[in-house]
Amino acid sequence: MLKGRIERNGTLTLIRAGFRTSPLCPRTGKHCGDWCPLFDQNGEPPAVSEMPNTFYVLRLCDAELALAEFKDEREWNETETKES
Repeated sequence: MLKGRIERNGTLTLIRAGFRTSPLCPRTGKHCGDWCPLFDQNGEPPAVSEMPNTFYVLRLCDAELALAEFKDEREWNETETKES
C-alpha cells in the first residue's frame, strides 16, 4: 500500500511498508516537489473509487501514482482550510 504526502516545504514523500522516501526527478536529479513545473498538484489529488478501494491519483512528470492515502501539509493548504 503506497501512501503520499506533500511536506510543509513542498517536498513529495512516499511511504511504503513504513519506509519513507523522497523520489528524485529523472530530469534534474533533485527531489520531487511543488517547485517543479511538471509537478501537477495543487491541493488534494482526485479520489477514485473502485470497489472495494478508494485511492488518490497523483500526477508527476510523465507518470501517475495510485496512493491509498494522501496528505497535503503545506502551510497555504492549512490556512485555506482554516478560513473555509
